[in-house]
Amino acid sequence: MKINELVGQTLECPCGKIHEVRTVMVREGKGAISSLARDMCRLAPEGAQVALVYEPRCLKEARAVEKELFTAGYLVTMLTPSRPSESEEKYFSAVVGVGEKSLCDYAKLFAQSLQKKLLLVPLTLNGCASPLATVCEKDGYVVQKLCNSPHSVVVDYGLIPPKFNTLACGFGWAVSRLFSAVDYIIVGWLMGERTCRETYRKIKREVAMLVEKVSGLDRRDKSVAQAIASAGTVISLLEQGVEGGIYGGEVAATLCAEMLASHESRRAQSYGESAFLYATALVDLYAEGLFLSQKAFLPPPDNNRRADLIAEYLGIASAVSDKYQKKPLDNLALMKYRAKIYREEILSELADAKKIFSMAKKTFFRLYGDDGFSVDREREEGALCVALAPDVSEQVTCLDYLKACGVLDGFLF
Repeated sequence: MKINELVGQTLECPCGKIHEVRTVMVREGKGAISSLARDMCRLAPEGAQVALVYEPRCLKEARAVEKELFTAGYLVTMLTPSRPSESEEKYFSAVVGVGEKSLCDYAKLFAQSLQKKLLLVPLTLNGCASPLATVCEKDGYVVQKLCNSPHSVVVDYGLIPPKFNTLACGFGWAVSRLFSAVDYIIVGWLMGERTCRETYRKIKREVAMLVEKVSGLDRRDKSVAQAIASAGTVISLLEQGVEGGIYGGEVAATLCAEMLASHESRRAQSYGESAFLYATALVDLYAEGLFLSQKAFLPPPDNNRRADLIAEYLGIASAVSDKYQKKPLDNLALMKYRAKIYREEILSELADAKKIFSMAKKTFFRLYGDDGFSVDREREEGALCVALAPDVSEQVTCLDYLKACGVLDGFLF
């Protein structure tokens, strides 16, 4: 789909629901911020005070945006996530966010807390119009929460830092969204809930088109960034129309990996890297694990063991982690019955996803500066993060079903 077919649209869907895309303007291209004055008029009148939230490492790019806003007559207050302004925030007419994924998430939550419109200038190729934002809770848990989508998005290719893995991370994020969409559909089947198959088909089509479009290209081709940014933006816009957002097992495992890295005082892999690698691994686990409980006896999940491991590996006290330990799924026997009924459809969708991931994996590695060597090697924490993912996520995924069936206990250290 084209971006202009989605922005600001209210779409009637065959699923019976009305899907609303709340982002009303998306501008992409090199030098896109040169039109910032015209774009800001939709958010705030000339002369208004604007909060510009940025990452310190992106100060150069933030100054370029500040210059455009100042020239257009806006009063700009520069803020970082570590230094929010409580005394002046009530005077802000709008919020502008400049930075990578974590800053975009912070800006969405910050603008929502002030009940102001947000204009994002992302310095990443990840789709940033998604209604979900990653946040680190005070108790140490890293979760994704629903938030307001940005009012406007300006993707200026000239501002995005040319890091060696920028393309791979953006590509990995976009492709991994297919797995979340598959997870979303399967959970609907297992729980007897009505899901939007049309949105799923559109995301699937966008991912397949992206993989095909960049399959013969490498990181030296200038058209790759544009293809990734466009596909990621379309996917994130499509997600706005899904109530509750689209969330999969690869997201839960990635957030768990971030918590583990934080506790061990090391830098976590980029979100796009981890999400893609977990998605390619989980597609096989789902295909086998969803029906494993019908073939053999599996022990029930050991929640005490899980709480101990969360305390040991993530540094979160058992008393705190207990509240995140979900209650047993209702009607597990009925869910197993539904898995049997929808077996053919589930395996078909997983087979399609595996085929797309197989093609995408070669491109993902080719877009990497070291041909993927640094991310493809065996990682000991992978199994642990998959096993604990249901216990550190607020959303329900197929991993919760696999935990309830006892499939994940085999991955516990």
